[in-house]
Amino acid sequence: METTKALIAYFLFEQSFELIEIQYSHYNTTSASPEKGDGTTRRSQVLMGSVSWLIKAGDEIGSSRSGANAVQPDDTAAKLVNILIDVGQSFDLRALVQSIYTMTEAVRHQKQPHAQMFTLWSRMLVIAASFDSVSVPDSSEEISGAEFRDIILDRVCTAPWNHKSVLSLATALADVEMEAKQLETAIVKIMKQFKQVDAADLPVLIYNLLHLSSKGHQRLVMRGILEFFDRLNIGGTSLESLRSENPKGAAHLAFSELSAIESTVILHFSFAVKQDQELGAELLKHMKSGKLAYLSSFSLACLMTMAKIHRFEDSVMDYLKSSISSAYKDMERMQREPWVSNFEGMAPLPILDMFCDIIRKVPFGLEQLTPSLVHCGVYIMDSMAPKSPWMASDKEVTKKLTPKSPNELGCELGATILAEIFKTQASARTEILDNIMSRIVTKSTKNIVKNSSEELEEHLPRIKESLDYLSFLSLTTAVRLMAAVKDVARVNKPFRDSLILILRKALFS
Repeated sequence: METTKALIAYFLFEQSFELIEIQYSHYNTTSASPEKGDGTTRRSQVLMGSVSWLIKAGDEIGSSRSGANAVQPDDTAAKLVNILIDVGQSFDLRALVQSIYTMTEAVRHQKQPHAQMFTLWSRMLVIAASFDSVSVPDSSEEISGAEFRDIILDRVCTAPWNHKSVLSLATALADVEMEAKQLETAIVKIMKQFKQVDAADLPVLIYNLLHLSSKGHQRLVMRGILEFFDRLNIGGTSLESLRSENPKGAAHLAFSELSAIESTVILHFSFAVKQDQELGAELLKHMKSGKLAYLSSFSLACLMTMAKIHRFEDSVMDYLKSSISSAYKDMERMQREPWVSNFEGMAPLPILDMFCDIIRKVPFGLEQLTPSLVHCGVYIMDSMAPKSPWMASDKEVTKKLTPKSPNELGCELGATILAEIFKTQASARTEILDNIMSRIVTKSTKNIVKNSSEELEEHLPRIKESLDYLSFLSLTTAVRLMAAVKDVARVNKPFRDSLILILRKALFS
């Protein structure tokens, strides 16, 4: 025993890995003898000693972590675990089971083991599950390895977790085979830890959860992620319910910090969908099953990133079009019957606020959504535009005092989306103008000129190009185009001179 302790101490603190590898090789090739002792027993002692050190090392390293000195224990633990995994099949089964049980109890008692312990735990659990018969610790009962694995998983998933170990545990669980019911239990357990973990660890935890969902329950995973971020964004009592004792939790973040976290999560989601497109299909099914109930700024951002994938582009846009149309039809009914809005949960869906919330978050890491947002704004206008006054018409347009139709409100939504993006995202301005001018959607041009005249300055040549075709437009479209550009013509003399020249040419053409 003293020899084993000395070996472990020398290995752990002097990092003499060659020595321990030689010892393992010696144990594997030398038969036991009364003088040298049983090699199996020595290996078991090394395993149990290493597990004990890994359990204690987390707290010790965490309290003394500083600079380059922090790298050495982590490197030591990683190499130690790699060696133990390499020779895992040679360990005595009883010692293997006992080590798993010891590591499991460390989790149940909310200790903070070294992160490498969970790597060892998952690998040893896989090895134990492959045996036909396993002795239960502190009992004479014999069960199969698969049953032992199930018992250990149940003990882990029904116990409270140390919030500093959640990330490592989620990674370890992804490496263990589970039945469908156990997988569901593990997923629910991990999702309950969202409010407990440090906000900086949340994107990685969600990425591991998305990876785990490849085994099943993808809709459950997406529903849990969407609900968590919806509650964070709603604020009020929903946000208060997410506060935990951890001061670094997501519920304590400012808008800019939360936006950065969301953008990273959406990037991970985008990557996961590209790897497993069934995940995206499940999200779309989930959204459709709730009609408008599940639509929020975060779910909308997830749909926008899905729309970048060719397989989902049409289905996402069709869903958004139908949802927007339904939302405005509901609003129209509530305007006719105001008493309906007195009931809880019957308020109109703030679809414009959702899009504006995404656009506000774009500078915090959601730049990849800009093309999808532009496409969405144009698609809404194209698909919902009525014949008048949005489409070109030779008939004079007369304003009515009647409320706007759902399609007209949808067109205004698309125009507002484009105007807001034009105002805040310089990289998208050329594309927006190209889309507008190719369709002569003058209502959008009017919004942009009115609200973003300074940002429009560098793109005036593109506006001038569209004016060259003025004489070929219908009267109504030409009038609306002139009304759209009158504000910029009033303040920009070169543009006004060009416009006058074009009009003079048009008179004689």
